[in-house]
Amino acid sequence: MDYRRNIVIPAQAGIFIISGFSLHSDLPKQPSMTMQFKYVLTALMYFTRIPGIRNAPYDEAAQRQALKYFPLIGWLVGALGALTLYLGQLVLPPTIAVVGTIIAMLLLTGAMHEDGLADSVDAFGGGYDRDRILSIMKDSNLGVFGGIALILILALKTLLLLELVAHNVGLTMLAIMFTQAASRFVVLLIPATLDYVQPSPESKSRTMVGERLPISSLAFSGLIIAIPLLLLNDQAYWKGLLAATLVSAGLAFYFKSRIGGYSGDCLGATQQICESLIYLTLLVSWTSI
Repeated sequence: MDYRRNIVIPAQAGIFIISGFSLHSDLPKQPSMTMQFKYVLTALMYFTRIPGIRNAPYDEAAQRQALKYFPLIGWLVGALGALTLYLGQLVLPPTIAVVGTIIAMLLLTGAMHEDGLADSVDAFGGGYDRDRILSIMKDSNLGVFGGIALILILALKTLLLLELVAHNVGLTMLAIMFTQAASRFVVLLIPATLDYVQPSPESKSRTMVGERLPISSLAFSGLIIAIPLLLLNDQAYWKGLLAATLVSAGLAFYFKSRIGGYSGDCLGATQQICESLIYLTLLVSWTSI
């Protein structure tokens, strides 16, 4: 299998999406390409720790639009992970290469989704009502539940990637790229269907997700996943996406029943759970053939 060709295709498709669909800007009176590029930069500023971009000027309107590029950030994070894995496995044992891959992606994202998972597990595990849950989420201290959740999720992802590497390194590189993007897409189902409920005016997510994500933006994000997925032409990816979609929907129902909506930490927790699930689905699909 020529996996190098398949790795290049999603990247090319991502570039096509940004340029080809730039006319769908929600601000048609302004230069569409310029605005779409600004939205991408805003997404990079918010969801990554890339030096320089983090110091870009703050724009509240652009931040609201940037969320639809969340899956594109996933392709970028996945590309870094895939490159790290490829280079690492050339000179290092598989275990070290996989751990290095996970560390590289953590450094790029600032572990913001892992932080959301820890805060969510602490809050839902220790909170007895809505107000208490939201109060715990705002607490920056790491609790026992959150610490255990972090250990388990990182261990699970390490083991899953090790099994994928043992099966096929090239497929593992594709799995990393797809999983990072798809897990971020299914997360968007939550802000598209639920209300943001974190009352703190200091909440980092309030400006971006304070209003429900428009269906048009969700569809745009879907294209960022769908076009590369069609080009990859492997049912395993569709199975992973379906499984993650169902879990995201289930978590949305849980968040709604416990706190009446969602917070930014809920999104991080959903991304982490869905990421692990997609890895697992791909592993089962490829190794059972």
